[in-house]
Amino acid sequence: MKIYINNFNLNSLPNSQKSLSDILVETQTYTELFTNESIYHINNKHIYLLEPKDGEIIIYKNYFNDISLVVDNSYFNKIIETSVNGNEHLHKKINKFIYKLNPKSKLSFVIEMTNNVDNLLVPNDVYFEYVELIDIKELFIKQEIIEFLSLLN
Repeated sequence: MKIYINNFNLNSLPNSQKSLSDILVETQTYTELFTNESIYHINNKHIYLLEPKDGEIIIYKNYFNDISLVVDNSYFNKIIETSVNGNEHLHKKINKFIYKLNPKSKLSFVIEMTNNVDNLLVPNDVYFEYVELIDIKELFIKQEIIEFLSLLN
């Protein structure tokens, strides 16, 4: 489950990342490969075929102050593959930075960075990630999301 901050300005992230540095728990590097036949996730251990599974999308207007959130219950099934199918492709190397307020928390704040044409690392996507379906109006989850949002401002 991914929770997006509606209309979030990615250009403001470099300043926000400094305030998040103490809660960085993991960094992952992988490649997303889009072929004319399939989508793949490639890391240093495996090639995964990604099968999209559409889920409900819910918008929470003014979730906190004037900030609205978009909850996307869609996900990908990952199937280990030994090769890639498709002649034509686009690929994107992604550095995924995962932040948690508490190391045991199931809620993560994720910043995905990619290289631009000048080979500089720039923000590509920002979202909250939860390992299972949740109600973001539940008190403890809402408190955690609000704390992250306040760190970003």
